[in-house]
Amino acid sequence: MIACELNLMSLSRKVRLSSRQEFEYAIKWEHVRADYFRSHGYRSLADDCVKAAKELEWRLAMASTTGDND
Repeated sequence: MIACELNLMSLSRKVRLSSRQEFEYAIKWEHVRADYFRSHGYRSLADDCVKAAKELEWRLAMASTTGDND
């Protein structure tokens, strides 16, 4: 049950990120979540978190090239 609740807390899907610092925090959060899920045997949830982190990294890179963030 806790895994389901934590899965709903993903920053990449709930919050509009605008600054570089917000992106970096969200990326770190997804990695922390992935480590937690992996250590508790929730491999698919951990994989989802890693995918979310990669998406955030891509979005940060795109925002950096267009000058959309701080």
